[in-house]
Parts: sequence; structure tokens; C-alpha cells
Amino acid sequence: NRTLPYGYCYKNGIIAIESKESKVLKRIFSAYLNGDSMLTIAEQLNREKIEYASGVIGWNKGRLKHLIDNTKYLFIMNAYMARTPRKQRNLPHVFRVLALFL
Repeated sequence: NRTLPYGYCYKNGIIAIESKESKVLKRIFSAYLNGDSMLTIAEQLNREKIEYASGVIGWNKGRLKHLIDNTKYLFIMNAYMARTPRKQRNLPHVFRVLALFL
């Protein structure tokens, strides 16, 4: 059971970015914003045996939706909206991106 959101860890008693997980988060959001389904993303992560928590491999649509909707590290992606033509902004969810990785 995770005590911190995916992509974070404790270092010297302080919450910090976990670099390996941060790379996975970037991949997840990039794939999602490029139109990949949550099922496709989950299947790829499972094929690559990428852990969600130490010793836990088991990505699914629910887990990915939780990450995508988690406001602890997300914000509305205004920069993306500003540089993307209007007709290409038709993804099913509000565009969000990881604030801590910009």
C-alpha cells in the first residue's frame, strides 16, 4: 500500500521526486495525451514488468485513471492548449500534465 502518490518518495525525511517513477509518469501522460487508451497503456506497462509499488506489477485502467485524475500532482495544461490547434483538442478528459515535471 502506497503512502505517497506514484512518482514521489521520502529522501532524508523530505518528500521528493522518485526519478524512475517520474519517467514512467511522463510516459503514461504522453501516451494518454497522444490518444492511447488506458487499457493499451496498462498492457504495455505490464508487458515491461514496470512496478506500481515495490514488488507489485498490475497496471489497469482504474489505477491509470486514478493517476491521471490525481490533483496532488496535476494541473490544467494551459501550455498544451495554447500551442495545440483547436481541432486537435478532442481527448475524452480535461488535458492535464504533471506539474512537478515541467
